[in-house]
Amino acid sequence: LAILLAATVLMLGWLVLREIEKEQMSRVEATMKQRSDLANLRVRQMYLSADAQDDVNTFFRRRGPELASDLSSLLGNAHIVLYDAKGMEIGNSQPLSTTPSIEDILEYAKKGRTVYQVSGNSLVYMAPLVWSVGQVGIVQLETSLQADQDYYARLQRSLRNIGLAALAVSFLIGFLYVSRVTGSLRKLRSAADQIRDGHFIKDSPVRRRDELGELSEGITYMSREIEQSFARQKQFIGNISHEFKTPLTSIIAYSDLLDMYRDDPALLDEARENIRKEADRLLEMVEKVLHLS
Repeated sequence: LAILLAATVLMLGWLVLREIEKEQMSRVEATMKQRSDLANLRVRQMYLSADAQDDVNTFFRRRGPELASDLSSLLGNAHIVLYDAKGMEIGNSQPLSTTPSIEDILEYAKKGRTVYQVSGNSLVYMAPLVWSVGQVGIVQLETSLQADQDYYARLQRSLRNIGLAALAVSFLIGFLYVSRVTGSLRKLRSAADQIRDGHFIKDSPVRRRDELGELSEGITYMSREIEQSFARQKQFIGNISHEFKTPLTSIIAYSDLLDMYRDDPALLDEARENIRKEADRLLEMVEKVLHLS
């Protein structure tokens, strides 16, 4: 029972945490996509409003650091890194900061894919800058996952504590229920042992409104029926013994008279007639007993 309850609590906790983690990541993805779209729009706006209509590559090389700083201010001082279409860094809003290795995801971003990687408590997000002429660059945004991870850890601890409490309460309730059932089973076994030893029970040993209660009533009924059957058997044996004893006594008495008065023809006829009558009576009783059995 404890193993079953523990497995259930662990499975439920794992499913809840998994869904929360997926929801957190979906929310972060949606936020980062919104920011990357805003960065794409802002860079295009600054390019179109520039005085000198340089080509895109020249514009990025000249204005890269300024663009990164401007996007960082626009997006709440987020760490912004800009790359050209070939993956060369052209601007960094925090040039002295350290960034996890991003070579793998940069290759995907150069192919026009949106990609991110999680390293510790930070997430690095890369999205292509796509205009009507095609992909002109890549924007890299970095955000902290510390708040989400702290919330996840707090929730994990809460679910663990709630799960342990639920496990303890459920096990206690289950243990009490099983103990009550096994106690009823012990009483039923004791009642069966008493009947087997010839000590019949009068009252139901278990009073419940379930199958065990029905079984207890059945055992009590069986005990009463067996006791009454034994009583009827004793009465039957007593009655039939008396019925057999009467003709046998008569036959023995007439046999003794025949030994004593062998020369009395009248006595011989009477004795023979009565012995025959009592023998027929015995035979009739035997046939009735066989029919009754």
